[in-house]
Amino acid sequence: MNTRPITVLLESRFQRDDADTWYTASSLEAGSGWAELVSVGPARLAARVSPGVAAGTRAVHGPTIALPNYTGVIGALRSLPALVRAIDRSVRGSSAVVVKLPGIIGLVAVGAARRARVPVIAQVVGDIEDVLHSGVAGRSGRLLAPVARAIVAAAVRRSRLVRYVTEHTLQQKYPPASDATAIAFSDVELLGAPAWQPSARDAAVRRVVAVGSQEQSYKGHDLLVHATAQLNARDLPYQVELILIGSGRTQSQLRELARALGQEGAVRFAGHISDPVKLRSLLLEADLFALPSRTEGMPRALIEAMGLGLPCIASRVGGVPELLPDEAIVAVGDVDGLREAIERVLSDEGLARRLSEAGALHAQRFAPEVREVRRARWLVEVARVARSGA
Repeated sequence: MNTRPITVLLESRFQRDDADTWYTASSLEAGSGWAELVSVGPARLAARVSPGVAAGTRAVHGPTIALPNYTGVIGALRSLPALVRAIDRSVRGSSAVVVKLPGIIGLVAVGAARRARVPVIAQVVGDIEDVLHSGVAGRSGRLLAPVARAIVAAAVRRSRLVRYVTEHTLQQKYPPASDATAIAFSDVELLGAPAWQPSARDAAVRRVVAVGSQEQSYKGHDLLVHATAQLNARDLPYQVELILIGSGRTQSQLRELARALGQEGAVRFAGHISDPVKLRSLLLEADLFALPSRTEGMPRALIEAMGLGLPCIASRVGGVPELLPDEAIVAVGDVDGLREAIERVLSDEGLARRLSEAGALHAQRFAPEVREVRRARWLVEVARVARSGA
């Protein structure tokens, strides 16, 4: 029996109280959810943690290792020597390490595992090239995007087992080693059966909803505020209300943008919603779901909206082309194209119904029974890799 733990290194930031109990707002990481994929044996969690516990968080169970608590790329660079030492210590004595890529912690952990001769299990959840092209690290980030892609691709090739959240998009850009095992599945959980109904044809207000973190500008909520202003300046038979679900440090900038564009009354900030019942209810109030992201892996929120039968549009990033037809996809960063796509769906009930029906059918690829078959195989492979490193 394997008694050496699997070390799970996450990019998430946790919180802790005076008793050193960790907390998280993520339903996937609360309790022992962070270790679900390694339920095959003992596991420990290594991640950043900050003091103080916010309302609405839940406790984390299991052994934990605190990593240096940095913020942003500059903070990571300043903390890099301490981060490398801390991750080296956390990897030692592990039967395997589980990392998420792309991510600074994941990349450092792959190097540490190589030095310690510990097998790596990678979860590829996004495209670093898209992230840097989005402008989050400025002009220098755009220039370094091909280099970053090569670094992440090398880390993936050093992994014994790779889980992808896409069916083929990320696999093509970040292929596994020839002798590695690759599995594809998303852990998205549908919010229930399709239940969307369009607003009445004479409705004075049409609602567009978006879901995503506002910690960075990845989700393109600023693009939606601009598109809403353009739509409400047109001579349409309805006004557009934008519902933004999410929270984070850029929300103040989004609020200021809405005020500057005269859309303060047209943009509703709903905050972070963790209750799936409340989230479902708010999504079903809308006429359209929009995801104009600058980068994505396999977008959970988009799949959840599709599963409810809500018509959806999104930008051409990550796994989105695996989910939506071309008529529902817009170019990244194209406000005019986004406005035109929103207007097409809101003004054409036939198109809205076609997108609704096609999306609900496509979302069944993520039904629990389909996901659990692949998850079971994933757990078997995790156990095999952990045994080989014990």
